[in-house]
Amino acid sequence: MKKLKNLISLGIVFAISVNILCSASYAYSGNTTNNIIIEPTAPTDYVMSVISDEDMGEILYTHTLYDSEGNVVGYCTDTENGYVIYDTVGNIIEYSPSNESPYLNIIDDVYYGGPLEYYEEKDGEYVHINEHKTTESVLFDDDILPNTELATDHYDLNSTSAGNYEITESLTHSTRKLNYNIDDLNACGSLATTIMFLYYYDNVSVKFGNPLLSLNPYYMFEDLRLAIEPNHNGTNPISLYTGIMNNYSSVTNLNSLNLQITNSSMFGKCRVAVIDSDVPCILNILGHPIYGNHWVVTHGVKRKYYNNTLTYKWFIVNDGHGSDNILINYSYADCLIYVTSYN
Repeated sequence: MKKLKNLISLGIVFAISVNILCSASYAYSGNTTNNIIIEPTAPTDYVMSVISDEDMGEILYTHTLYDSEGNVVGYCTDTENGYVIYDTVGNIIEYSPSNESPYLNIIDDVYYGGPLEYYEEKDGEYVHINEHKTTESVLFDDDILPNTELATDHYDLNSTSAGNYEITESLTHSTRKLNYNIDDLNACGSLATTIMFLYYYDNVSVKFGNPLLSLNPYYMFEDLRLAIEPNHNGTNPISLYTGIMNNYSSVTNLNSLNLQITNSSMFGKCRVAVIDSDVPCILNILGHPIYGNHWVVTHGVKRKYYNNTLTYKWFIVNDGHGSDNILINYSYADCLIYVTSYN
């Protein structure tokens, strides 16, 4: 049996693009029927249902989130196991059932500029809580909020009733949580390749690296980035495939490597890789309102059934921003790259 995992839910848009950019992480799950501003900051019934169904534990604290102009842009509810960030009408912008809240243990005013943009104020400047960079203002991007086109995943609050169930299949081992693609590098393809190679090194064959690169994976990423994405403008699927094939020998001890690149039957092929071979694949996504155009590593699949009918399918991915607990709706996947053989 493959290990089942609690996961973040999100809807996404994918396709091929010449410039693969890397933007924010996590996701939204839309409930757009309520247009009443929530006061006070107690979580809505919808948010409470997500917290309960995802086994996030007890609520610890709810923060009010501001922009630098003093406007309330949303709320963050910290839980024992994760957190939920939602806007002023109850739409969930991002959540995690297993990652610590970025605002945990902060009792002063906190600020939010959208996914991965968490700030607090110090000495008149806004300091990013995770990256410690400073900025003079924090403005919330309304474009990330769900709407009728983007809110493609609807959370099933009756998942335990007869005929309504979920099946999750994922790798036996975890992928490494790496977050090297920062600032304007736009090298998420190189980072996804690094994460996939290191999974193979850790769990399949030491030929996919060497002790130095295993202990210092940044050097593997940087070698691949300089060879594949040196100009800070990302890479499209064909270019990434070609770049890997031309440069794998510089960061591994492989004598040969064969990859498959495909845009057909991606969900099934990923499932076969996970179930039969216990290995991940690289997935291309495009146009997501939060991630933008992005390469990720997919290490599992999830299916949801309603009235015994398959209604949703997701890829489980490592997003290249330090999280490996993300769900991507399969219908927006664009391109899959995976290992078929090596020596």
